[in-house]
Amino acid sequence: MADINKVVNDRYKLKITVHSAPKGCSLGFKEGDSWEINERTPGGMCLSAYASMVPHIRTLRMGGGGSRDYCRVSCPDPRFCVVYEIKKIGTIRSAASKK
Repeated sequence: MADINKVVNDRYKLKITVHSAPKGCSLGFKEGDSWEINERTPGGMCLSAYASMVPHIRTLRMGGGGSRDYCRVSCPDPRFCVVYEIKKIGTIRSAASKK
């Protein structure tokens, strides 16, 4: 059985990367641009795109996602087809889980 304190208190560090942007981006983001998420929201990230990612970010940060360690989310702006990849890149251990 899983240790509930580990499950609840360990968090994953994530990296958001522009996977593709075939029609460009209104903010000038291009393939390969990236942001890391630790305990705070990433600076310079598009608010609309970030808002569409929040449910996926929460799932991956808490260890969800099944056997995959990433997901892809598209920008909500209908003029562009920017696709972001959100990937687990490490574990952040909280003070409670170190006890």
